[in-house]
Amino acid sequence: MMHKTLSVLLCVFALSCAQTEERLGGGYRYVQLDGRNGAIIDRNSLMVVDPNVRRHKIVGSYVVGERVDADIDHKLSKSFGYFIFDVRNGQLLEGLRKADFQGALRTRKLPVDSFD
Repeated sequence: MMHKTLSVLLCVFALSCAQTEERLGGGYRYVQLDGRNGAIIDRNSLMVVDPNVRRHKIVGSYVVGERVDADIDHKLSKSFGYFIFDVRNGQLLEGLRKADFQGALRTRKLPVDSFD
């Protein structure tokens, strides 16, 4: 009985640690860390866009998205809001308000409505 219970607990633990992944280009991936928190990592599994990526979209060679408070340690990042991540060079612009985000999209010649 104890052996069966331990086996079931190990299976539940393994499934709960599973990550949903999406390839974004340039070796970057979006990973769902748990049911609510997502992040963008590089090919070495280092976080380049901190949690919590609430939504994201690939637009050309950019990943555009929005981060919200993940109710985790705020030392990880305080730059919540919209972000633009260039997968060609790893440059991240984050912590943008909607108007600043739309201006940054225009500067990069990306459609402003690409994320609404």
